[in-house]
Amino acid sequence: MKSLIKLAVVVVALGGVSVAQACPITITVLIGDKDCFGFGGVCSEGDRIVGGEDNRDPGEPLGVDQFGTSVPLGGPSFDFGLDLGGATPLSASLTTFTAGIDLVGATFFFNGTDIGFYVEAAGLENRAATVVFDVPIFLLSDQNNLTLSVQDLGFVQDGFIIDYVELNVEVDVPEPGTLALFSLGLVGLLFAGRRQT
Repeated sequence: MKSLIKLAVVVVALGGVSVAQACPITITVLIGDKDCFGFGGVCSEGDRIVGGEDNRDPGEPLGVDQFGTSVPLGGPSFDFGLDLGGATPLSASLTTFTAGIDLVGATFFFNGTDIGFYVEAAGLENRAATVVFDVPIFLLSDQNNLTLSVQDLGFVQDGFIIDYVELNVEVDVPEPGTLALFSLGLVGLLFAGRRQT
């Protein structure tokens, strides 16, 4: 019996070391609905997107599925409601599916910080394109109010459309270690064995 108690103490001590292993998961917040700029169906990279002023579905925010110039839209701003639940962010990226940013380009700002610039290649006006930017994790400090702003450069009005904007944040979520669970089970068996004697 004493050797079983010693074994249980050693196993519990070892199990306590590995109680919180990391398990990375990705949290995704999508604004828009991946519906080919409001036309329905699926768009492919490089498809030419023309026509339509406001193709938004009911409830969709200003700035998605809405073809227009950057000036009236004010360079659309999107607020992401994100709660990481205390998890530690490891990396973050922002993906947008857009067409028509072809005259002077646009700078993408995340929480007021420039994270990248995009302009379609010459001769490829109004072509659907997936644009991805890394988001530095230090920008995720305000985890409940993340904002993306697309602002045109220059005085030329550039008509463009955004199908969707997607924020992906990889976080570290602690999970109980297998050895710790085994240790608890062994301790339970130990106490069960003591009750029978």
